Amino acid sequence: MLGMTTLLTTKYPWRVLFTLLLLLVVLAKGLTNLTFSNDYRDYFSDENPQLLEWEKLQKVFTKTDNVFVSVSAKQNDVFTKQHLQAIYALTEESWLVPYTNRVDSITNYQHVKPVGDDDIEVTALVEDPDVLSAQDLREIKELAINHPQLVHRLINSQGTTTAVNIEVQLPDDAKEQIVEVSEYAYKLKEKFSESYPDLQFHLTGSVPYNHAMTEATKGDMKSLLPAMYLLILALFALLTRSLFATIAVWILMIFSLVSMMGVSGWFGIVLMAPSMSAPTIVTTLAVANAVHLIMSFFRYYKGGVTKVEAIEKTLQTNWSPILITNITTAIGFLTMNLSDVPPYRDLGNMVALGLMIVLFFTLLLLPTLLRLLPVKPKKEALTKKSMFTRFGHVVVNNHRLVAGLFIAVAIGASFGITKLELNDRFIEWMDTRYEFRNDSDFVNENLTGLYRLDWGIEAETEGGITSPDYLTRLSNLTDWARKQTGVVHVHSMSDIFKELNQKFHGNAPEYYRIPDTKELAAQLLLIYELSLPMGLDLNNMIDVSKSSTHFVIRTANLSTVELLGLERDTKEWLKANGTPSMVSEAASTSILFANISKRNIRSLLTGTVLALALISLILIFPMRSIKFGLLSLVPN
Repeated sequence: MLGMTTLLTTKYPWRVLFTLLLLLVVLAKGLTNLTFSNDYRDYFSDENPQLLEWEKLQKVFTKTDNVFVSVSAKQNDVFTKQHLQAIYALTEESWLVPYTNRVDSITNYQHVKPVGDDDIEVTALVEDPDVLSAQDLREIKELAINHPQLVHRLINSQGTTTAVNIEVQLPDDAKEQIVEVSEYAYKLKEKFSESYPDLQFHLTGSVPYNHAMTEATKGDMKSLLPAMYLLILALFALLTRSLFATIAVWILMIFSLVSMMGVSGWFGIVLMAPSMSAPTIVTTLAVANAVHLIMSFFRYYKGGVTKVEAIEKTLQTNWSPILITNITTAIGFLTMNLSDVPPYRDLGNMVALGLMIVLFFTLLLLPTLLRLLPVKPKKEALTKKSMFTRFGHVVVNNHRLVAGLFIAVAIGASFGITKLELNDRFIEWMDTRYEFRNDSDFVNENLTGLYRLDWGIEAETEGGITSPDYLTRLSNLTDWARKQTGVVHVHSMSDIFKELNQKFHGNAPEYYRIPDTKELAAQLLLIYELSLPMGLDLNNMIDVSKSSTHFVIRTANLSTVELLGLERDTKEWLKANGTPSMVSEAASTSILFANISKRNIRSLLTGTVLALALISLILIFPMRSIKFGLLSLVPN
C-alpha cells in the first residue's frame, strides 16, 4: 500500500489530482441533501422515556409549542386605556400567526362573574378597552395581579409586564413551519414596537427557541469557521514560511471538509448545533496531519535531496504514525454512538468518517500537491534542534521528578471534578449576542418562569375529576407546590373549581373552596365549558373523558439538579398524599433537557472506557509491545 501510494504521487501526480477532483465532485453532490433541524425533539432518541412521556401528555391534552410575547410599560403600568388597547390589538392579531389554535392574554381571559346567588356569567376580562373608565381600569388591575391563573403567568404582581401566549399546532416534522411561525412572530413584534413606542416587546417560547438555535448555528458557520480557517492558514504560513506549502494545506482542508459534509449528506444526516462541530474538528485534525507530513518533508527536502526523494522518505516515516493516529481517534469518536443524544451520535460518526477521508487525502492528495507545486527546499531546519535536544535531555535525566510532578498535577486537578455541575438550562445554550436570549432573560426576570414541569394527574375513574376527594388532593398539591423554592406559578384545575364555586354562591369568600359534591362540581364545570368561546376551551387542562387534569409548575431559572429535585419531591408528595392513579412522571421540555446530561454523561463515560480499551489494544500491534500499548493508557 505504501509503495503504491508513493508511486502514484511521485510518478503520476496529474492523474492522481484529476481522479481526486472527480471524486470530490461526486462527494460534493451530497451537500444538496444536507438539512438543518430546528426541532428540539431531535435532541432525543425515539426511545427516550422522558420524550415518550412528554408526547403522551401532549396527546392527552394539547401540544404546547408556543410563541410568548411579553409587553412592558415604560411608565410602569400596563393598566391604562392606551396600553390595554395595544394588548387587545396584539391579542387579536396573534390569531393570525400561522397554525395558531389558542391565544391567551389578560384582555381575553375568561372572567367568571356571579349572577345572583346561584348562577354565573363568563366574559372576557377586557371586552372593549375604548370605553373603560378609571374605575374599570383599577378593578381590572386589582383582579389580574391577584388572580392565581394570571399573576406570574400572564401578568407580574406589579402590573408592569404582561404577555400574550400564542399556542400553535405544528406537524411532527415542522422545520419549514417553525421558520414560518417565527418570522411572522418577529414581524408582529417589530410592527407593534413601531406602533406603540411607549411599550417594550420581548419574544420567546419554544418555536422561537428552535428557530434561534438554527440561526445561531448557521451564523457560526458563516463567521467562526472562515475566521478559524484564515487563522490556521496564517499561522501555518508564518511557521513554515512557505506560500505553496500553505496552499497545499488549504486545498487539503477544502477537500476534506467538502467530502466529509458531502458524504454526510449522502447518508442523510440532519445537522444540528452539536453535529455542526464536526467541520471544525475534522479541519483541525486535517491540519495536524498536514503539519506532521510537511514538517517532515522540509526536514528531508534540503541539501542535495530531490523533491521526489523527500516525498518518499516523508511517506515512509509518517505512513504508520498517521494511519494509527487517525484510526484510533476515529474509534474514540465512534464510541459516541453510545450517547442517548442523536446529534452527538451524528457528530461522532461524521468525525470518524471525516478522519478516514482526511487520512486518505493526507496520504494521497497532499504528497501529490507537494510534487506539483513549486515548493522550494529549505536551507536549514525549521526547528531549533538544539533546543529540543536539550529539553529531551532534561526530561530523560529527571524522569522521576517529571513523572512525580505530572502525577501530583493530575491528582490535584482531579479534585476539580467535584465542582462540576450537571446543568442544561436550554435557554442559556445561546449567549447574550442573540435577541432570543435577551428576550428570554427579560421574561424570566420580570414576568414568569420559562422552565416548567407538566403532569397529567389522573382520577381513578372516567369523569372522576369532579370528585371532591380528587379535587381536594389536587388543591393540596397546588398549595404545597406554591411553597416550594423556585416555583413561580402553578396552573391547576383546583383553582378554577374554587373560583366557580365562589362565584356560583354570590362571590361569598367562604365558598372559595372545592365544591361539596361531585354533582355540583360537574354542574359548575358544564356551565363554565359551555360559556367559553371557541379557541379558549379547557382542552389544554382536561382530557376528553374527564379522567385527568393538566398540572403545570413554572419555575425560576433553576439549575438542572434543582429542577430534577423538584420533580422528585413532587412525585414523593403524590405517593404520600395522592391516590395511586395520581402518581405519574413529570414531562416537559425542561425535564427533557434536565435529564439529557445525566443520561448522556453515563453513556459517554461507558464509551470512554471502551475507547481506551480498544485504542490500547490497537496500539499493542504496531508497537509489538503489550507494555507500551498499556502504557498509552496513562497519558490518555
